[in-house]
Amino acid sequence: MHTGTAQEGTWEPRASLPDRESGAGTLEYTGVAVAITVIIASLVALPWASQFAPQVRDTISEVICSISSHLPGGGDCGREPLTEEDFQPRCTVSSNAQNAGSTVDIFWVSLGGDAGLSWQEYSDGEVHVTIMDGYSAGANAYTGVSWGNNVTLAGAGANAGVELEYGNGDTWVFDNAPEAEAFVNDMQSYVDSNWNYVPVLGPIFNSPPEPPSDPHVTHHQFSLEGEVGGSASLRPGFEGNEDEDGNVNNSGSFSHDWLPSISGSASLGGTYHMATHHGDDPADTTRAYTFTSNFGAQAGGGVYEWDFDPQYEIEESFTVVENSDGEVIGLEFTVGTVNGTSGDYTSEVYSTSIDIETDADRQLVMDWMTDPIDGQLAGMAPNAQGVTERPERDGTSLSALEQLIYDRGVTTHDVFSGVSEDGGWGFRAKILGVGGGYGRDTGSSEERLEESSYLAPPDHPGGTREFRENPNC
Repeated sequence: MHTGTAQEGTWEPRASLPDRESGAGTLEYTGVAVAITVIIASLVALPWASQFAPQVRDTISEVICSISSHLPGGGDCGREPLTEEDFQPRCTVSSNAQNAGSTVDIFWVSLGGDAGLSWQEYSDGEVHVTIMDGYSAGANAYTGVSWGNNVTLAGAGANAGVELEYGNGDTWVFDNAPEAEAFVNDMQSYVDSNWNYVPVLGPIFNSPPEPPSDPHVTHHQFSLEGEVGGSASLRPGFEGNEDEDGNVNNSGSFSHDWLPSISGSASLGGTYHMATHHGDDPADTTRAYTFTSNFGAQAGGGVYEWDFDPQYEIEESFTVVENSDGEVIGLEFTVGTVNGTSGDYTSEVYSTSIDIETDADRQLVMDWMTDPIDGQLAGMAPNAQGVTERPERDGTSLSALEQLIYDRGVTTHDVFSGVSEDGGWGFRAKILGVGGGYGRDTGSSEERLEESSYLAPPDHPGGTREFRENPNC
């Protein structure tokens, strides 16, 4: 799944007044501003206006901002002005990942560890290379039934499990692909190391090669995932006799792929991720806190020479960016889906980011994150696909945030084609009545950008925002 980062942006200057007013002076504009403000304030004071206080207050703010923007030296209410180009961010043109790890099972408990290497190339030529260590602990339960004695004629089973994982790592940023490629080649030994196949302890002793510099980004993340699955098959197999300790002498299956089989699984999980972006000056350091939820489902099976293995995944995330003083300076909302098979897939990602530049906007964000909205949970997220129509003001913090996103939000829609490959092996045994197992896992994936578009600003105040092809991609 691909996600972006909050974009720095500047606002497009408002249109100038008609030529017939071009000779008006600052004093005239100030007089108009004062007069209009007094009139609106008088309306608010009327008894019947109290029930419309939020809407009137918002209108006052809009009017004052509109007037001040036309005054000499005026801006977009304290925000930097944006241009059309600021709504056209860079994009990820390719993404690659490799990982290797192992797990050990004791009774129904599973412990694991792995190492990962990934790199992303952006349309401006910048390349980010990341290495990550992962440690996991989980619990699994399985139940099943089979028909037949020694020779099974059919069977069915179900499983359920939960896994908690902690990961940490670093990212290095390179200005060109050749330098990044050389670094990736150096780090290849980190993924290929045999330490990765020592459960839990492996990542501790697996040290990567000396990097060219201190990392630009440091990562910490926690994730929790639950999974359920089931299977059924008419393909026969055989089992040997068990000894007094419960050990099976031999077991296997016949080659009858023409008989039907089916399996399926579904997972639900969440992730908390903290990324610290180190600046040259400690005052420039920022932290991004990302909260992600994901749901996935896949199936498999076949009969005769026909088989299938479709998969579907949806992931939604919300990111808060803070500066070194702990002030919120950015938000990002992302939703992505994956469709395809276990080998080839298509990924579609929508992302909306907004820079928080003023104290008023910062307070708006804090209100949105802490205040209940119409009796629903606090912090209801705006649509990650962007706000295309000017939202109606209803006095809630959500509508105010959506108005800010409509005015200044940077929204992208990217489609990627991907190829993934999973490998490894494992075994299970029962010794003195205690079941256990060991497995090695490897994986890799490649994604390439197929199309990219951005949500253009409205052609006129209050107009509709439409998606257009991103010229940077």
